[in-house]
Amino acid sequence: LGSGVLTNDATGSITTGILSNLKNVTTMAGTDTMTAAEGKCSVFTVTAAGTVTLTAATTVGQCFTAISTTAAVVSFDPASASDVIWLNGVALAGGNKATTDATAGTGLSCINTLTNVWRCYSFGPGVVSDGGA
Repeated sequence: LGSGVLTNDATGSITTGILSNLKNVTTMAGTDTMTAAEGKCSVFTVTAAGTVTLTAATTVGQCFTAISTTAAVVSFDPASASDVIWLNGVALAGGNKATTDATAGTGLSCINTLTNVWRCYSFGPGVVSDGGA
């Protein structure tokens, strides 16, 4: 994976190599849009109900993990109808959202494995399901 060379700065953060794309945990309001930079293996806590629009699934290797910290419904919406979320091994219809069941601590980890494909796996005490278009 990558060059295998890692460099740490004075704070212990990895600054070069394959893991340098990792970001600190970031907070998102329930309704937000993920930027391309945030699609580089970021970790998010989502603090309110709403819809997080994902960055376009055009760069293989993009990834993110999002954890809902609130007992409210949170949806993860592909950037376009061409983007497909595979949720726990099942393809949703193009453009369909993955939606939590309003259980705090429920989350989603996704990686862009092919152009227009997010492979996502849910975790936590609640359920993530097809939220429709």
